[in-house]
Amino acid sequence: KIEGWRKKFGGFLSLEQVLELDGFGVTVLRKFYDSIVHGPKPDAVVAPKVKEVKFTTPVLAAQVAGRVTSCVSLYVGLDYVTWARFKVTKDQPTALTGWNSYNISDRKLHLAELIRNVTHINQLIPEADVYVVENPPVAQATAMGSAVQTNINVQRSQLIGMLMLMLANRPTSFTQPHQQTTTDDESGAQDAEGPAPSTGSNVFFLKQYLSARLFGIFVGNERVSAEEVVRSLMDRQIGPNEEESLQSVQSRLAIPVGLRIIYDE
Repeated sequence: KIEGWRKKFGGFLSLEQVLELDGFGVTVLRKFYDSIVHGPKPDAVVAPKVKEVKFTTPVLAAQVAGRVTSCVSLYVGLDYVTWARFKVTKDQPTALTGWNSYNISDRKLHLAELIRNVTHINQLIPEADVYVVENPPVAQATAMGSAVQTNINVQRSQLIGMLMLMLANRPTSFTQPHQQTTTDDESGAQDAEGPAPSTGSNVFFLKQYLSARLFGIFVGNERVSAEEVVRSLMDRQIGPNEEESLQSVQSRLAIPVGLRIIYDE
């Protein structure tokens, strides 16, 4: 505004003449002159804000994760649902105990058909402490001609919501506070340490595309085939000179020979 005034009317004849500019009150003018006299204020040193990364919804606390002994991971595709069950043992490799899939129609289903399919899938999925599924895609039309994709996203969201609700309603003691006791006194009486943290839920939603990013199969904006990743897990063995640290043991996946044969077939 000052430059525009100077180009139109020439230089200012007094310091007060700047007040004639639109938006230049006494307070603004005083701050403007102070910035000229004293110079700009040094940038305040602000401590970098630590951003909390949330991988699951709800958040799975470390204390609660230590209580997990079994987990079923699910993935809902366009016309199928797949799942795998894992057995978790402290200080031992995670064991794959089985997997399965269920095909569904890729056409738009009536809610009655969707409920029937979800009920059958729920009967096939094995019991576990927790169930994990990836967040469904946002059901939103982003471009002309995307109505079909929007309908697919809506149906997938409905299917995931119904299925996870059924799994969440399964009877389980995992979501209840776990009472821990000790027997340190001489009389042998048990001293309660109080309940361990409770999740309040046995269903967790994984951040979208997180698993693909972790396994390096997210290229551009698409998830590519995981066949090589699965094959590498099948062939994974500890080398003769590889250190058997606790971390390496816990990160290993034990796959029974029978499941390897089924996969090869």
